[in-house]
Amino acid sequence: MLYRINRFLQDFFSVSPKEARGIAGLLIISAVVLLFPVFFKHYLFRRTPEEIAEEKIFLDSLIKAVASGKKENSAVALQGQPPVIILKEFDPNTATQAEMVSLGIPRFLARRIATFREKGGVFRKKEDLNRIYDFPPGLFRELEPYVRIGAAYLPPETGPAGRQPAGHGAGHAYSGSAGERLRPGQDYTRTIVPFDINKADTTSLKRLKGIGSARAKTIVNYRNSLGGFYSQSQYPRIYGLDSVALSQLRQYALVLTPPRKIPINQVSLEHFLRHPYARSNRKLSEAIIRYREQHGAYRSREDLEKVISVTPGFLDMLAPYLDFD
Repeated sequence: MLYRINRFLQDFFSVSPKEARGIAGLLIISAVVLLFPVFFKHYLFRRTPEEIAEEKIFLDSLIKAVASGKKENSAVALQGQPPVIILKEFDPNTATQAEMVSLGIPRFLARRIATFREKGGVFRKKEDLNRIYDFPPGLFRELEPYVRIGAAYLPPETGPAGRQPAGHGAGHAYSGSAGERLRPGQDYTRTIVPFDINKADTTSLKRLKGIGSARAKTIVNYRNSLGGFYSQSQYPRIYGLDSVALSQLRQYALVLTPPRKIPINQVSLEHFLRHPYARSNRKLSEAIIRYREQHGAYRSREDLEKVISVTPGFLDMLAPYLDFD
């Protein structure tokens, strides 16, 4: 029989005996593949009537559970009407987040106010609420009549002639002539003297809004690892700064002294990679050192641009720290 099949395939496809055997094997494999799902379903996983009945009961119970869940969700939706907002007097320096939400302040703004206070921020007057990022003007107009600043948070009175209020050191100046006394609730102006970011300590940084002890340490540590800042455009790379802190840094933290330079023609790869910018792309840093070893010293940034793999963005970031002497 096999001979006949083989002979038939030879005549039908006009092939050699060896090719006919290959075609026969392929047909057998194809038949097995096509019939296996049928065999698998009807013989290996044949379900008994009892199993079918149990499955039907389970599906019916599942449908009922889904239907009852929809009814419960509908009831919850009806009950979840917006809470009634009752406006009352409050002090933004002491009100809890729950109290602020009950006054109609969105939850994210209530958290933002609490964070502002945790970082040392104080509301001296009603208008200080507008210092909170994204605080809606319409909401402020609605709440303004109910804002009450506690006596402990009102602008401090000036002392004898030539003295500043207690608790305020260098770096702050107050409007008004020497010896002029500020009445409780009277507005005043506090001016922070700009400083050199490359020489500043944490005390100077903590005078800025939005910068507490932890952020001040982060800024100083990052500056020291860089060897100093060369531009205010580097501030957004400092980890963990929000828009308030960045705005304060751009306004008062000036770059007045140059950063520490890296002698690119003498530095080893190990020391080069200690710089955060060089370490951010080890492959490009290795290419820079390898090119110097093969072609000699760099004379300018233009020589660095000859390194094929080095990108302009990487050079823009790193070049101000390089000394080509």
